[in-house]
Amino acid sequence: MDTGDAHRLETTPEERHLAHRLGALSNDARREFSAAVCAAALRRAEFADAALTSALADIRSGVGSESRRLALAAIVNDLDEAAWDLADRDDQRYPAAFQRARAVSAVYEALGAGDNALFETVYEAHHAGLGLAEIAELLDSLTLPPK
Repeated sequence: MDTGDAHRLETTPEERHLAHRLGALSNDARREFSAAVCAAALRRAEFADAALTSALADIRSGVGSESRRLALAAIVNDLDEAAWDLADRDDQRYPAAFQRARAVSAVYEALGAGDNALFETVYEAHHAGLGLAEIAELLDSLTLPPK
């Protein structure tokens, strides 16, 4: 995976170190880690949906469909709109709504193609409430062989 280009994940030294580690993962390890970080983000956001369960299985297997990704994009859009409405009203429920939207967005990104998908997945999971140290610990806890 090319980590030479700047990614949204790489704005601090801690993020750059994590991005470097992610860049060394094999395709199989990338899928396993993506599914694990998405599941953790969904748990943190306390959000569950049958479409997300199926999407996590697709991420692990590496077999996804554009129709599933489009369905997730619609869910993300709905969750973002709900969060923005809450933010506009200065509603105290906004942070939880934002967290849910970012968790689902992590799953959406994980179903994407290309080298940047993993970085965007981790970026969204981080904004769903997972700390970078937690993400690094999750990476450490998986037995992921390097490429």
